[in-house]
Amino acid sequence: MAGDMKDSGVAWIGEIPSTWDTIKIRFVTSIRAEKIEYKEGDSYLGLENIDGFSGKYIPTETIYSDGIYDSYNEGDLLFSLLRPYLGKVMLAEEHGACTGELVVIKSFSGCMSFLFYCMISNRFIETVNLSTYGAKMPRANWDFIRNLFIPMPSICEQNRIATYLDSRCSEIESLSYDIQKEIETLEAYKKSLITETVTKGLDKSALMKDSGIDWIGIVSEKWSTIKIRFVTTIRTEKIEYKEEGGHYLGLENIEGFSGKFIPSETIYPAGIYDKYNKNDLLFSLLRPYLGKVMLANDFGACSGELVVIKSFSGYMPYLFYCMISNRFIETVNLSTYGAKMPRASWDFVRNMFIPVPPFQEQKAIAAFLDSKCSEIDSIIASKKKQLDTLASYKKSLIYEYVTGKKEVK
Repeated sequence: MAGDMKDSGVAWIGEIPSTWDTIKIRFVTSIRAEKIEYKEGDSYLGLENIDGFSGKYIPTETIYSDGIYDSYNEGDLLFSLLRPYLGKVMLAEEHGACTGELVVIKSFSGCMSFLFYCMISNRFIETVNLSTYGAKMPRANWDFIRNLFIPMPSICEQNRIATYLDSRCSEIESLSYDIQKEIETLEAYKKSLITETVTKGLDKSALMKDSGIDWIGIVSEKWSTIKIRFVTTIRTEKIEYKEEGGHYLGLENIEGFSGKFIPSETIYPAGIYDKYNKNDLLFSLLRPYLGKVMLANDFGACSGELVVIKSFSGYMPYLFYCMISNRFIETVNLSTYGAKMPRASWDFVRNMFIPVPPFQEQKAIAAFLDSKCSEIDSIIASKKKQLDTLASYKKSLIYEYVTGKKEVK
C-alpha cells in the first residue's frame, strides 16, 4: 500500500494517496471532432478491431463502404460508447477512419497512457456501464463519462505507473496468449480425434477401403455409407412457449463442437415455436462453421434455425459425433449461401453421406469419444479458468495502481 491515504470522495476510485488530486475528465481532455474520407483499402477501426481490456488491435476481414467517417490520429485515445462493459478502449498507433461509436480523445493534460489505464480500470468501466440506456444495444452517453472524476497524480507519477503497467500487463498477456494457444491445440486435437474415430473406427488393424466420399475418406471395409435422409426422420411439431416456466433453446445456448448447454439471460417472447424432445439431435443451419450441434437432454421450444432430428436407425450419439466432425462441418459450410448470415440448406445436409458401422461398434465409438472428449474438455476448462484468473488479476492490478493503492517502487 502507498503512504498516507485519503478518501477521494469518488465511489469508483475510493482512497487515494494524500498527495493526489481528482478531476473531471472534461477539464483535462479535448475531443477530436474531425471527419475523413475513407476508401476501401484505407485504415478503418471498428469495435470488432479492439480487444477488450487490453486495447490490442484485432485484424478482421470486414469490408466497409466508401464514405465520410470520424477521424483519429496516432496517439489518440478511443473509447467505445456501445456496450461499454466490453472495455473496448485503445491508444491509436496510426491514423485513419473509425466508427462513430468511438469517442476520440485527442489530448490530455497528463500522460495519455495513464488515462488509458484509468479508462480500462474495471471499476471505471462498471460505473460507465451503470449509466447506459437501451436494452439490446446498451450505450453510454459521453456527457456522463466526461463528467466522471479520475485520479490525478503528478505527471512524473503518471508516467511511472503507465510504464510499470505496460510491463506487467505485457507479461500477463503473454502468459494468457500461451494458455490460449494450448487451448486451441487441444480443441484442434479433439476435432481431429472425432473425425478420425467416426470414419476409421477403434480397430486399427481393420482392413480399409475408399468410401468414395471426400469428407469421409477411407473406412473399414466392413462399414457401409448412406445418405442421412435414408436413416433419419425430422420433427416438425410446434409447441407453445410461455416466458414463465417455459424452456427455450437458442443458438447461443449451444457450445460449438461440444454440444454442451450454455445458459443465457436472453428472454424470448411467448409464442408458438419449433418443438424438440429429450434425445433429439439438433443441428444449426445458420453459420454451420460454429459447429452448433446438440443432443437434447430435456424438451422445449427452440429456434427455427435448428433442424430437429427425432430418430436415427442407429445409435443417436454416434450420429451426433458424425455431425460435429470438423470435416463434416467444413463440407456443410462450403454449401452455405448469404454473406453476412451464411446459412446451409437442410436439403443439402440430408443428402450427405455418413459412415455406418455395425450398431454395437457405433455404441463403442460413441462411448470412447464421450470419455476422451470429457477428458479434453476438462483440461480446456481448467485452462480457461487460468485465463479468467489472469484477466481478473490484471484488472485488479490496473485498478490498484491507477488509484494509488499500490505504489510503483
